[in-house]
Amino acid sequence: MTERPERQWAIDLQRTLDALVAADDVLGGVVATEDGLVLATRLPVGLDGEALAAAAAAAGSFAERALAGANWGDLEIVALEATKLKLIVCPLSVGYLLTVAEPDADLRPLVPQIAGAARDLNRTSTPFVGAPEGAGAL
Repeated sequence: MTERPERQWAIDLQRTLDALVAADDVLGGVVATEDGLVLATRLPVGLDGEALAAAAAAAGSFAERALAGANWGDLEIVALEATKLKLIVCPLSVGYLLTVAEPDADLRPLVPQIAGAARDLNRTSTPFVGAPEGAGAL
């Protein structure tokens, strides 16, 4: 018996987040829509998935608008550094991937892993593309 497309897509999202979170210095990950709604999370206790999804959408959409307005190309990654953590945002076909890293994490080795996770997520076909409004919701 094969999985329904929605279920397989959710499984693929979780597997990709699990692999990303297994990387050194990564605390968690969120897949968010362009509107900042949570599609999937893999977070430790104490981190708010809804707040992080909203932050991913805000940072991603701001960066995309700024780059487009200056004609500097497409967004590849945005990194925000705070005293308690680092947030790394990558655009996806469904919205954004936000990775939460330790505050002292070296982003140089993490960025290729995060970009690879984003590529994997973009290869995963979403059951929502081209679906009638309201169809296929999780």
